[in-house]
Amino acid sequence: MNFKKIILYLGFIFNSLSAISQSAFIPEPTLNVISDFEKLLTEEEIGILAHDIKGEYNSNSNQLMIVTIPTNYLGNLQIEEYAQQLFEKWQPGQKDLNNGVMIIIVGSKIDSIGRKLRIHTGYGIEGALPDLLCSRIEKEMMVPELKKGNYFKAIKNGSASILNFISKENVGKVPQYKIAVQKSGDLVYDYARIFTHDEKMKLEEEIHGMFNSRKYVILTEQQTAYNTNYVTITKQYSYSYDTTLIRIAFNPGYFIDEKDSILKFDESKKNYQVTFNTKYAAYDFYDYNKLYKQQDALALKINTSGIYATCMELIASEKLGYAQNLKRFTIILCCLFAMSLFVFAIFLMTKKAKGRSINEKKKIGPVKVLIGIVLTLVNIYSFVSLISFELLYYLLFSDFINISSFIMISLLVLLGMSQIVNMVFVSKINENYFNSKLFSWLPKGGSGGGSSYYNSSDSSSNSSSSSSSSSSSSSSSSSNGGYYGGGGKSGGGGASSDW
Repeated sequence: MNFKKIILYLGFIFNSLSAISQSAFIPEPTLNVISDFEKLLTEEEIGILAHDIKGEYNSNSNQLMIVTIPTNYLGNLQIEEYAQQLFEKWQPGQKDLNNGVMIIIVGSKIDSIGRKLRIHTGYGIEGALPDLLCSRIEKEMMVPELKKGNYFKAIKNGSASILNFISKENVGKVPQYKIAVQKSGDLVYDYARIFTHDEKMKLEEEIHGMFNSRKYVILTEQQTAYNTNYVTITKQYSYSYDTTLIRIAFNPGYFIDEKDSILKFDESKKNYQVTFNTKYAAYDFYDYNKLYKQQDALALKINTSGIYATCMELIASEKLGYAQNLKRFTIILCCLFAMSLFVFAIFLMTKKAKGRSINEKKKIGPVKVLIGIVLTLVNIYSFVSLISFELLYYLLFSDFINISSFIMISLLVLLGMSQIVNMVFVSKINENYFNSKLFSWLPKGGSGGGSSYYNSSDSSSNSSSSSSSSSSSSSSSSSNGGYYGGGGKSGGGGASSDW
């Protein structure tokens, strides 16, 4: 028993020591711009880097801190968690502006295991340094050089790129880069901040209406990978769960300067990648050469008129296509309902002929043949469409046009009633009028065959209607010293990479 207790005590002590050894070490803040706990840089290199970083701080109050640490500083934390805790303790950036940035490099020169890189941003700098841009600076500007052991060049590339973007940001005002929470009724989700407030309101007003019954939206996002304007037009199918009408990937002008290998910004290089998912607009989807020309014309329009005007044109083309479909849809419905009126009128005209003899009815001649053919076609249509009610909905209503559920159900009920009326009154017309050998190819009415025809159509309408109702880091030099953190807060933004 004593031996078992000793084992338990030793296990407890071991677990406790293990937990302690795994806890993260957050160093105390230094007065240095660059805190090189891992000794990756020389004093001269630190002085060169710190000169430019302090220049940005003196000019615009933005604080960039560079920290290098051994891997064991992380303990059991992920790099994102460690960066957040280090940021909260060191607080780079001004208290009211939150304009701090940290580059954290984890790992030793000897051991390649556990090497991490993180650019961590404060609230006020997230607009100038979005996560995608931080990731690109890491992967394209820093990681390749870190892997080669060129630590000075890697840090120089990264810090120069960051300073290039945050320069003259946050001067004398609190930045307004945080994206407001979207309301559930919004139709324009402008995460790339392409449109002004008025433009956004006008776009939302433009896409309201019956054609937007599926709540199609406009979505913008910032993407630095593209370098030319391009428009892609695709067809939106009714079974698609994506309700994005226009998707815009916006590059505000980021590009890699091949001369000094840093990421730079030039507003003249901004561009848009637009994807237009149309359901109604008429484009040449079956002739790709013409479609490519239409896409190129829209890409050119972005250069000449701007993205807002181009979006308005795309929405206008969608509304025009919807209006044309609605017109054709209305004509079809009117024809179907007029069919019932036609059948009813013929019934009234032939009602008086019910008591006439067969010889008297034969005198009507060719008119009987024409009317008989039309009534037979009407009856066949009514009977078949009632049997295949769901097919009618999918082929005509769902893919042809988007309407509210209430209107759709109402129209289906009215159309179904008109089809039943067609069958009933065609049956009565046959009973009243078509009782001669000349129309032996028709279902006969009258004393014998007529009653049989009437009962058959009545039962078929009942059965079809019932079937339709059932379906439903700390080295320092004189130039490296400079500042404590100014009290800036982090929103957790930035990016992480392995090196």
